[in-house]
Amino acid sequence: MALCLSFGVLSSTTDAQSGPASDRETPETQQGRHRIRLLFTGNTLGYIDPCDCGGGVLGGLDRRSATVRDMLNQNRPTALFDLGNLFEVPNDSYLSELGRRQARYLSDEMEQMDYLFMALGYQDLAFDSLFLTEHLPHLEYPPLLTNRSSDQNDLIETVPRIRLKIGELTLDFFNVVEPDLVTRPGLLLPWRATLGEHLHASEHGEDPADLQVVIAHVAWETSESMPAEFPAIDVIINGIMLIPRQGTRVGNSIGMTAASKGQMLALLDLTSRSLSSQQTGQSAILGFQGRHIELKQSSLSDPSVYERMTAFLQELKRDNLIPPGS
Repeated sequence: MALCLSFGVLSSTTDAQSGPASDRETPETQQGRHRIRLLFTGNTLGYIDPCDCGGGVLGGLDRRSATVRDMLNQNRPTALFDLGNLFEVPNDSYLSELGRRQARYLSDEMEQMDYLFMALGYQDLAFDSLFLTEHLPHLEYPPLLTNRSSDQNDLIETVPRIRLKIGELTLDFFNVVEPDLVTRPGLLLPWRATLGEHLHASEHGEDPADLQVVIAHVAWETSESMPAEFPAIDVIINGIMLIPRQGTRVGNSIGMTAASKGQMLALLDLTSRSLSSQQTGQSAILGFQGRHIELKQSSLSDPSVYERMTAFLQELKRDNLIPPGS
């Protein structure tokens, strides 16, 4: 299958009480406060079964499914989504028959896990629109890409923004991809102007959102500087970092990332003001806790997903796409 990278695991938490005094709730800030959860994955890179990446055998769609179900059943308004880079990296825009079958299987499983949407990552854009139309999961919302060329006539549907109602809060999600990262940079416009336009419309339009969330397929240093450049951003999720990083405050925004190869889930709990109770110049987010959940051998497994995974791997062996002993 694919090669594995070895990296350490970060599992830290940050909340309102551990931040500066301005982050702490007072009787004046408790009015209009709401708690929500963002649950997300990213950089799966075609991995279906666990990856032995040197730091332990982590991952597997059966473990992901069981953990996702547990999180979605907890008493907290939750949105589940994926940051992109879902498929195995193609070789010169060509994906093997094994890769194609894995892509289709992975998409089918994601459809059953109650994902709301998937952002398009820079590696997803290495594939042509015909492949993406056939293999992307059919989720409630179409793929999200804000800086796509306006004259692009691809078959795949993309949208500049996804708006979600999570509990009592309205969140607008955006996704930007750095053109320098993709093999076909003509697909994309420079992202700064496009993001700025959409953020302004989301914040100052007739129907503004409570929180602005940006998925950024850009260099980590660039995502770190985004809050100063775009003060309207409340949450920044870096989509290309392979090493997980817990939630941290970046100016008035919260920054986080997700791990690769399906090894973890990223969890960001937020306590936020509603738009009507937000104050100019202050962060909308009163408190937060960001952490990563390892999908390890002791994690629960979803029996139905495990059964389908086993049958799928047997099918690949039967068709000589993977070695019989693998």
